[in-house]
Amino acid sequence: MAQPIDFSQFNFSAEEIRSIRELVFDAVLESPDLNIIHTFYPGIVYDRQIGFIGEGSIVGKRAQGCNPEPQEFNIATRALTWSPKRWGVELQICYTDLEQTMVVYSLKQGVEISDLTGTDYMAIVVDLLTKAIKKMIWRFLWFGDTDAENYIPAEGETPASGGIITPGIDVEYLDLIDGFWKQLKALSAGNSQLVPVSANTAATTAAQFANMTGQMAYDTLNKLHLSAPVILRNQANLNFYCTQSFADAYMTYLEGKELDATYENLVEGVRALKFRGYNLIPIQIWDEMIATFENLGAKLNNPHRVVFTTKDILAVGIPSTGILDTVDLWYEKTTKQNHLRAEDGLDAKVLRNDFFMLGI
Repeated sequence: MAQPIDFSQFNFSAEEIRSIRELVFDAVLESPDLNIIHTFYPGIVYDRQIGFIGEGSIVGKRAQGCNPEPQEFNIATRALTWSPKRWGVELQICYTDLEQTMVVYSLKQGVEISDLTGTDYMAIVVDLLTKAIKKMIWRFLWFGDTDAENYIPAEGETPASGGIITPGIDVEYLDLIDGFWKQLKALSAGNSQLVPVSANTAATTAAQFANMTGQMAYDTLNKLHLSAPVILRNQANLNFYCTQSFADAYMTYLEGKELDATYENLVEGVRALKFRGYNLIPIQIWDEMIATFENLGAKLNNPHRVVFTTKDILAVGIPSTGILDTVDLWYEKTTKQNHLRAEDGLDAKVLRNDFFMLGI
């Protein structure tokens, strides 16, 4: 197996780059904290039910005299079942793939030369692998689809058949579970919870972004808010979560009205605008993943999205106590191979069908 870092880009010599420590990291979009928008349920190892108790039924009639007839009182209950699926990452690295690179200066010597554990090189690989796995979790949670299919354009970019996954992307990177986008769209289809964003229907990517005006963003937020059930509007931790493209359009609207369009820092790396006292939080990784995984060629699949909900409803079931407890790293003396492994389970559940509004 080829080693993870592509050193072919570097003109390696003893007089030039001599240490992996000299490499400069390109700027990349960091995944936001998963806890910002999700509620985690640890200890979900296999199919397991969540039980809910709801409201009691209507009570109270005109008082009766002697021997009153008892009334019925029913308490609503419902259940959801976790169905966690296991994901895994397996890497294998041999030191001979690194001997003609600057990593040679980081290798151990003598009989230990093939053991990469404890080297600068392996520290960088583990760090970047951990970040990649965090992005993987975002990908499965939001863009997962057990029926994922690649988009197949016909002449003129009109879809001939297939799904919405970018041509050339292996659908196994997406088909572990049904993610929140698929669930939210299915639950809101044909009812007032769904507010269409007409800019998404434009024929080209350029038109999709040109048509996403500030007024459209405001009108979408207004309808999502006023159409939301009163019980939802009274929930704690209620926010608008949106793509950066949607937030940009709303910021343009505020500036056009000479209103305050200042972002407020909620936590490090997470900023929000305000709409009627609610936070409007752009989840930039959604924009990146739509462009990467749902690129239909001439256009993107619904680049402008917004969800009005609370993180309590976006539930994530995991077997362990943390979403990524560790990356296992070990050296096998017999084969002289260095192994990296990460593995866990994952499921996503919208806990209440009526506790969200979707603009898409």
